[in-house]
Amino acid sequence: MKVEGARRLARKLAAMPKAARAEISAAIEKSADEVVTLQKSFAPKATGRLASTIRWRWGGVGIGGELRGDAELSAVITAGGRETQVEIRKGSGVPFDYAVIQEFGAKGSPPQPYFYPGYRLIKRRVRGRISRATNKAAKRVAAGGV
Repeated sequence: MKVEGARRLARKLAAMPKAARAEISAAIEKSADEVVTLQKSFAPKATGRLASTIRWRWGGVGIGGELRGDAELSAVITAGGRETQVEIRKGSGVPFDYAVIQEFGAKGSPPQPYFYPGYRLIKRRVRGRISRATNKAAKRVAAGGV
């Protein structure tokens, strides 16, 4: 999910007290759990290996290792990895992540999306939950509460 004005938001959130940040973190955690559960339900059930690799973690580290956002207020959802690697062709020795093939398809293998549909289905609910928690925390801080 792309957040417009992420740097400005990060500066404002850094000024919030820990209690307010904890409230926002709780909303992010609940949302990430919900998205992962839905994605796992959409994942193919042949072996269950792919579903077992869908997880989330705290942090905002993007491609190349650069920090994207506040690690305490960011969740990263991933699927696949070493557990789902297969050879591109038998005997080639070149690994490829089966999770990507499953999501987007390949020649002779139609796509069976599980990752993005799970996110898109509840994106509005997730955004709303996090926005409500952020507004509630900001109002409490503005009113002088902790």
